[in-house]
Amino acid sequence: MKLDYAHLADMAINSDAGKLSIIGLFDRILCATPPTPENPTVRPTMAIIVGFVFEPDDLGKDVELMIELIDPDAKQLVAAIGTISVGDDTDLRIRNVMHFTFDLVKFERLGLHEISVKINGHEVKPLPILVELLKP
Repeated sequence: MKLDYAHLADMAINSDAGKLSIIGLFDRILCATPPTPENPTVRPTMAIIVGFVFEPDDLGKDVELMIELIDPDAKQLVAAIGTISVGDDTDLRIRNVMHFTFDLVKFERLGLHEISVKINGHEVKPLPILVELLKP
């Protein structure tokens, strides 16, 4: 499996027709005051969207996908792990899209955070998120 893209957004919605709408792409979180463990900055909801294509070696196998949000101290804040069963007859020309929604994510400190996308245990795309103070 090959990752085509990864995005962070406020929301991702699938329509009944299979169309994905991504709303509010972002790469930073602005805080009014410095977050702490006792007073974190809380994101009400956020979505991580990944697009990928399967490769011939994936046919007939299970592929493990893991998404992690990691703080500057390498502490895992949230994670999603899943297995995708790839059929023998899967069309390799079609991009597959998945989105993961996380609610009430707590950021306890400023600095560079990272979304890690792993396929079968191997990181394929780190996606940086900067948590910083709102400038007056």
